[in-house]
Amino acid sequence: MNGSYKRWFAALMVIVAVMLAGAALVVGPSAGVVRADDEEGGATTKKQSKDESSKTGKKDGASKSGGKSKSSDRKTISVGNKMDMSPVPADEKLEKKLLKELGAGFKVKRTPHYSILYDTNEEDLAAFSHAIERTYRGCGKFCLSLGIEVLIPERKMIAYFFNEFADYGKMKESLGAGKPDPNNTGFYLPKNNYSYFYNFRNTPEFKRAREDAEKRLADLGKQFRDSKDAAARKSLQSQMNDARRIINRTDSFGGGVTEETLQHEVAHQVLWNIGFHNPKEFVANPRWFAEGIAQLFEPVSEGGAGNMGLVNRERLKNYQAVADADRLIPLKDFVSTAEPFMRGDAGGLAYPQSWALAHYLVRVKRKETKAYVELILKRPKGYKTSPEEELELFEKCFGKADKKWEKKWKSWMKSVRP
Repeated sequence: MNGSYKRWFAALMVIVAVMLAGAALVVGPSAGVVRADDEEGGATTKKQSKDESSKTGKKDGASKSGGKSKSSDRKTISVGNKMDMSPVPADEKLEKKLLKELGAGFKVKRTPHYSILYDTNEEDLAAFSHAIERTYRGCGKFCLSLGIEVLIPERKMIAYFFNEFADYGKMKESLGAGKPDPNNTGFYLPKNNYSYFYNFRNTPEFKRAREDAEKRLADLGKQFRDSKDAAARKSLQSQMNDARRIINRTDSFGGGVTEETLQHEVAHQVLWNIGFHNPKEFVANPRWFAEGIAQLFEPVSEGGAGNMGLVNRERLKNYQAVADADRLIPLKDFVSTAEPFMRGDAGGLAYPQSWALAHYLVRVKRKETKAYVELILKRPKGYKTSPEEELELFEKCFGKADKKWEKKWKSWMKSVRP
């Protein structure tokens, strides 16, 4: 591989990675055209949407599903041992209200579990819709694998999908959710239970990266066909594979760092809405646990559900760097407070450490993790956390958070491979 090619490929990868990276959990016009499209069942008219009850036998479009929860009138997310992906009803009044606030040019697309407010083209919307439903399925399967009873959302969740970063940025600022950053492609806001994303595929840098890769692939293909030298053809084939990788990473939400961002933020929203996290009080959920679990869903998916079963290679690499440098936050301190996530170095320290802890617990201490979740869910509305209570709860479920516990965890993490 020659030096100029290496520089070209490295530059393109940086452009794509920068455009796709970033995520955060943030503690008169026309009302548009309301679409009622079921991603898995095709287009649905307003009349059909209202008539869902006649198809399912349930009022207001509620779907047939698993048995009722013992503690709620809502349906559980499973039918036997299978995931229930039946559509849930939309809140049409809320949709119209939000559309009016957004102004002309915005529409609503309904997937089985989401109302998406968007102004993008239909191709990009389709990729986005598929990705969020795949993540929903992944969240449900994850909960079922732990034996945790979770519930079908009462109404479709809300997601915004802006075509322009400027509009996304204005919305973020108006919500007091932090300064907009082009490298931050989306966030979930617990206080209103909505998620927000912008169409990274619409940025000039992203389009240029794809166009350059396509041109490079065409040039390499011609050289490959014209060459008779076996060694040269082998090198050209490798370079063509790299160019295809660039194109694939820019092809849809189904690849690259942006899928990681999307799955992370959607996982936050879904896990709050199906009752894995405590929906009564945001601070009732330990921050390390909420962030650690969401990172399990980041690996790029290759199937029908977010690949929470895969090792998160990027987080593993970051964790190993922190562990090797002996910079890990002492376990007692880490599980007792959200303070590590408020620091400027949270992305390089608190996040990989929370991923490594969650990765370990859901594989080695599954029963204890289930018990931990169930106790958190019992915390009442208005719950006020304290470091002492958080540590007590952790130790009640997982054992004393001492040096011996840390040593065992760190030793197990050394065996983890990408």
